Amino acid sequence: MGLGFTFNYAWRSLRLGGQRTLLAIICIGFGVMSLGSMQSLSTAINQIFIENRVSVGGDAMLDWPNGSIGPEQQAQLEQWKQAGVIGGYVVYSAIPPGLLKPAGGDHVIFGDIGYGIDPQSYPLLGELHVSQPANASMSELLSQPDALVATELLAIQHDLTIGQELVILVDQGATPKRLKLVGLVDQVPNKSAGSLFFSLATAHEIYPEANLNSVRVVWGQQGVQVGVLEQAGWSVATVSSEPSDAAGLFNMTLRGAGVLGLIVSGIGVANTMQVVLARRRNEIAILKTLGYRGPQLLLLFGFETALLGLIGSILGAVAAVLIGDQLTDLFARSSAYILPTVVDWQILGGAIGLGIATTLIFGMVAIVKANAVRPGSLLRSGPIEVNPTTRRAMVGLYTALGAMFAVVASISMGSFVAGMLLFAGAVLGLALLNWLFQAILLLVAKTPLPGYWLRLASRNMQRNGQRAAFAIIALAIGVFTIGFSAAALLTVQKELDARADPNTNLNRAMWVITAPSEASKVAQTLQQLQQPTLEPIQLLEVETSLPELEGVKFETSARSATQIGDIQLTEGQWQAAADQVMFSTWFFSEIPLGTELELIGSNGRLNVRLVGRYENQASQASSAIVIGPDAVSQLVAQPVTLIYVLNLPINQLSTATNTFNQAIPQAFVYNEVEMYNTTQMIYRSLGLFVVAVAGLAFVAGMVLIANAVGLALFERRREMGIFKAVGYSTAHLLRSISMEYSLVGLIAGSAGMLAVWLAITVINTLEPKAGLGLDALPGLLIFGFAIGLALLTALGVAWRPAHLRPLHVLRDE
Repeated sequence: MGLGFTFNYAWRSLRLGGQRTLLAIICIGFGVMSLGSMQSLSTAINQIFIENRVSVGGDAMLDWPNGSIGPEQQAQLEQWKQAGVIGGYVVYSAIPPGLLKPAGGDHVIFGDIGYGIDPQSYPLLGELHVSQPANASMSELLSQPDALVATELLAIQHDLTIGQELVILVDQGATPKRLKLVGLVDQVPNKSAGSLFFSLATAHEIYPEANLNSVRVVWGQQGVQVGVLEQAGWSVATVSSEPSDAAGLFNMTLRGAGVLGLIVSGIGVANTMQVVLARRRNEIAILKTLGYRGPQLLLLFGFETALLGLIGSILGAVAAVLIGDQLTDLFARSSAYILPTVVDWQILGGAIGLGIATTLIFGMVAIVKANAVRPGSLLRSGPIEVNPTTRRAMVGLYTALGAMFAVVASISMGSFVAGMLLFAGAVLGLALLNWLFQAILLLVAKTPLPGYWLRLASRNMQRNGQRAAFAIIALAIGVFTIGFSAAALLTVQKELDARADPNTNLNRAMWVITAPSEASKVAQTLQQLQQPTLEPIQLLEVETSLPELEGVKFETSARSATQIGDIQLTEGQWQAAADQVMFSTWFFSEIPLGTELELIGSNGRLNVRLVGRYENQASQASSAIVIGPDAVSQLVAQPVTLIYVLNLPINQLSTATNTFNQAIPQAFVYNEVEMYNTTQMIYRSLGLFVVAVAGLAFVAGMVLIANAVGLALFERRREMGIFKAVGYSTAHLLRSISMEYSLVGLIAGSAGMLAVWLAITVINTLEPKAGLGLDALPGLLIFGFAIGLALLTALGVAWRPAHLRPLHVLRDE
């Protein structure tokens, strides 16, 4: 028996297998795809948390406690570099996260940390790659006045284009700055899509306090030299080489989901291969009658099953690469991280090998069982009795398969113990759920149901046993994941919609943040909008006489007694007298009310008395200290920033915002509705990612239902033939199958939604403020989707076999 004959025999058998071959390929492919795609996403996310040196920008972060880093400190760093104390360094201006808004636009962008850099030295580690314009360099881009370089992902998310003007507000106490987007980068060291880059000069204009305030170093030939740097007056924070807890969480969740998908697909393969080869008992008997021995049969059918596993695994690997790329893109959009497309070839190769081995071993088990029986017993379709030798061979095959699953799980999780725990937990969990749902199926079958066809469907469903149970498990997981995510997202969405509903008469806030020099333009614009004159909240910086914070400046807001609607008083009263002051609850909470202290500004000193405390949670003009408007002139020549707060009907917000944008281009103008819209966009992106991941569970359910239906139709082919021979039509058979798998979807949907209700109840009990809930309509849609998916999958598989003629079925053609 040559290799050519073996290959031709195997290929012909696969082609003649038709639907059964297709079901086996789908099962194998899903398992490989599940593991490969989840592993790719996990590896991409893992790079953010594991490569701490690159994300932070060095081995250590240095801070000069006495102010910005001047020429003397830079000379010292250069001297250390030459001496080998450090291997390299970079000095830049780190700007706190702020808000961006397209000039004249209608939505707010939440930015991440900004970087004022010298492109000749930054970054020290990692890559800062310009993607647009083509062939441009950071030095060329940042040499332009008021230049801003953002990430390509941020531009895609918010429809930004090169050449567009944006207004940035780093802090309420800073003056808004108008910038021009001159370029985009697709790689940044910290992987954050919200990163913004400016020249050192532009960064100083945006936020003067951040002038050369950050240093990153890598250690030199002398190794870690924290002591040397600290003796020279630097504050040093070293970068941990250990991955964060977040990385462990993502690894456990995503990689565990991939391994679980592979195990579930293995169950489907086992069911398929056992019945496929049982279907060919006559073929095995004839081959044995013709003189084929055990080793020859094992080679012949083993080659066929290996070829089947290879085809399914390769298709699954291709799907894993494509789906992994899409999942990575969805996660990047929802998390604001720039993720590389990563294909873990080691895991993907292991998944392919395991797919082939799974198919081969389950095929070999059936062959070993059939090979131990005489041809006459096989031809008479008698029971197969397993002798001790065959039983030992089967145990060995199953042990080898379990060992391979455990090895792949361990490699995937990056730890032998974690892999073994995951594998054991998955097997135990699936076994418990299998027993639970089989018990439910038995209970349904024993329950007297109305109608002959419904009773027949319930009994057929119970006869499917394990196959139906695992299909229910997969569908229930999908229902729970999407149902719980929908509850969380829709709860937030409902709150945001209520606040931004244009059909209500409720007022919403609008903020105009500008420099004091624009006060006259604000007054003119208010008059144009027929709004009353507004007194602004004034922001300035002052020092206190508190000995613990001598020389430290704090952001301070000047508010009248009528301007405290956006802060919550927790102690005392506010009359806004010139000799009164309030502290935020986090600021020196141990100091009692009535304490007298001194405030120190650039223009003078002022004795004040602490009269109250407040919380800033809902304020867009938050500060550590609040003083009265009359105290401003005694402390500074003029405030840094003015904040005007308008409360307008929702249907007037857009017009008012556009009017202010046109009248004062340098101001930062935004409103509550724009903030809600930005928040909604973030939640929508997160929802899409969750639905995509949950969709894999639904795909698993479809695969297992298709597998169960196809194999059940094969096992009940004579029953179907007899039904049709005595007068039952194709419509009757399809009705029975429809009812059977509608019950599967009903049980899965009920179990999933019950789990959602339990999760919501527990969370709301532990945290009453969460207010989670799922309305009836979304719940019914998810519930109906599970039933519809089960029904359509079953009908799709059963359609052609149900139309076969009775004689065709009874002759076993």
